[in-house]
Amino acid sequence: MAESSLNGLFTIEDFIKRAGVERIALSLGVDDTTVYKWKNWQTTPEPHNARKLILLSYNELSWEGIYTPYFKRHTKKWGDERQLKFSFWD
Repeated sequence: MAESSLNGLFTIEDFIKRAGVERIALSLGVDDTTVYKWKNWQTTPEPHNARKLILLSYNELSWEGIYTPYFKRHTKKWGDERQLKFSFWD
């Protein structure tokens, strides 16, 4: 099933590595650059594209596999709270 360590879940990074950037971009009608940004956790797919990815993966990929790694990477733990980091000046 999963190649990464998200509690056994298949992540978007895993799926992109397996299916290929060009194939995914063509299937979803997005640029290769967009798919690379998803793979490198720079951004996440919009929900309508996330749903298409889940279908394209035959449900090996899940909502958690798409969004959880991104939020884990972009949050900072302060006690029991998690704060997102935003840069408004980019």
